[in-house]
Amino acid sequence: QQVADAEKQKNYDESVFQAELMFQMQFYDKAIFFYENALTYKPGDSLAITKIAEIKSLMEELANRTLYERLIDEADKSYNRKKYEEALNPYQQASGIFPDEEWPRKQIENINNILSTEKNFNDLKGRADIVFDEQKYPESKELYEKALAIHSNDKYVLGRIAEINGILGRIEQLENQYNELIGTADRL
Repeated sequence: QQVADAEKQKNYDESVFQAELMFQMQFYDKAIFFYENALTYKPGDSLAITKIAEIKSLMEELANRTLYERLIDEADKSYNRKKYEEALNPYQQASGIFPDEEWPRKQIENINNILSTEKNFNDLKGRADIVFDEQKYPESKELYEKALAIHSNDKYVLGRIAEINGILGRIEQLENQYNELIGTADRL
């Protein structure tokens, strides 16, 4: 029995030694294998059970970190290409993995601000188009100018404002001609 116990202890010690060696070399799967092997010689051994749990936790952390970094890289690429809606989901997933990380939270906030600004711009431009079609030119111009405050170099909006200025100029010219004719008619 003592020989059998000594053999078990020797095998246990060898398994633990190999497990720690594999752990130091970052071969985590092999380290778990050797700790589980040690458990066959000493079932319920707290050292082996604790180490297996620690290694599994570490492996999960590493897997999460790898996934997080891949998501951030994907999101950053989309963000830099100004594809904000495409970037939003990976940032949100990355933030779900590591909620304390500031970068994805900051980027999500930036994207939401950008998308909100874009929505406001498009809403103003759309309302201005409707009012323009109704020939309410001063009101339309005011809406286009508000949209221009968001995107100061938007060619469509600049073109519409120039078009409205031309129309208003022609209307004013016609009103002046009309008033002159009425004035002449009244004198005559």
